Amino acid sequence: MGRFYRRPQEGHDQHAGFKVYPAEIERVIAAHGSVAMVAVGSQPDELKGEIAKAYVVLKSGAKADADGIIALCREQLAAYKVPRSVQFVADLRRPRRARSCGAS
Repeated sequence: MGRFYRRPQEGHDQHAGFKVYPAEIERVIAAHGSVAMVAVGSQPDELKGEIAKAYVVLKSGAKADADGIIALCREQLAAYKVPRSVQFVADLRRPRRARSCGAS
């Protein structure tokens, strides 16, 4: 699994010089009907320094694909805030920033 880059004192990541708050991206993804839980971290990028990566747990029996999650983000977020990748995982280790999306 990818690494989470957290700076608790700042609460944001830098993407190509722009401040990106993971909670803002998490709120958008959490609104997707198939998502049970989401956490957003950063991954290194040679060109931009860091880019957003979403870790998504789907609700039991639900289906979604990375393209659909990214499309939702493109509709509601500025281009530089859109995660460049989505990884579906069975569970999150419950980092402080994990956002639960209600009962499944």
